[in-house]
Amino acid sequence: MDGRTLASGAVSCVKNIANPVSLARAVMEKTAHIMLTGRGANMFAESIGIVTVPTETLVTEYEMKEWEKHKNYVTGVMEDFNSQWAHDTVGAVAVDCAGNVACATSTGGIRNKMVGRVGDSPIIGSGGYADNFTGAVSCTGHGESILKVTLARLILSHIEQGKIPCF
Repeated sequence: MDGRTLASGAVSCVKNIANPVSLARAVMEKTAHIMLTGRGANMFAESIGIVTVPTETLVTEYEMKEWEKHKNYVTGVMEDFNSQWAHDTVGAVAVDCAGNVACATSTGGIRNKMVGRVGDSPIIGSGGYADNFTGAVSCTGHGESILKVTLARLILSHIEQGKIPCF
């Protein structure tokens, strides 16, 4: 998300894309849309020359073992959520020399999620938000909880109100 213009780009449920944040940026810069998902996002990637990679290059041996161990959705998700190693979300915020802020958030999502589940990362205002007047935020954690309160925007709203975070 571009904090200067509030331009945004997001993708979800993409397959075989090595760098989904690059595809999300292309959505922001090359389309009139904010979010593309699934097959449509992959078709767009192909149309602009973003190369797909084999699935096995995106899944580690460790992750395959964990998937086998936790095939049961409820057991796998609850055990993983309570583990410090269960989360793979990566976020970044940046400020350029002109003071413009930006943010990006990317994740593979929770293990053993239901088909079609979209978490907070691609949702503007939940997984991330950038506004030059206030700042930029990228969120990680339990996606459903983050979505319920649009956490990234909520954090910036609190900053606008002068509230001080208590860590």
